[in-house]
Formats: sequence, structure tokens, C-alpha cells
Amino acid sequence: MSYQLVLQWRQPKLPSFDELLEIEEALIEVIGQGGDVDGHDVGASECNIFIETENPEACFEKVRARFDTAPWFADLYVGYRRMDSDVFTPVWPESMPSFSVS
Repeated sequence: MSYQLVLQWRQPKLPSFDELLEIEEALIEVIGQGGDVDGHDVGASECNIFIETENPEACFEKVRARFDTAPWFADLYVGYRRMDSDVFTPVWPESMPSFSVS
């Protein structure tokens, strides 16, 4: 089964467009065979990077293990959904009750 893992930043802590592209490139290297970085979107209130993966929790653990001390990680929200669903499961921060993409 395929899932969409979403890494998200919200106002007022949005990375610049150049930073977002750098993060995306770094994710491609770290995730490897664990998923495919499938692009990004930038809006007025949030920025998202989309990753298609068969195992969203394991994929996020790779990201977390490599980038948990990166400055951008402190402002990160993460959730995932099955590709055939609109319902997201919140992942990070661990106490986050819900997750959505605008």
C-alpha cells in the first residue's frame, strides 16, 4: 500500500524557497529506497514537502535520525495518509492531535 508522508512548516516559521529546495534535496539523499520525494508546495500559511512511501513511519524515522538537530526540524509538523484517503495520521510532534494540508 502506498502512503503520502507530508513534512510541513507553518506561519510564522516558513523556510525560504531556497531553504525548502535545499531540504528537499537533502531528503532525497537520506530517504534513498525508503520513498520518493514527490515535490513541494508553498502557500501563504504553510510549506509542504510530499514523500510517497510504502512505510511512512520508517521513512520519517530516517528523516528524524538524520535531521533532528537541523534548525528547520524544530519547526516541523509531520503527518501521513493512504494515497486513496484524505484522512491524515499525525506523526510529529508526538503530542499533535491532528494534521491537515491546506
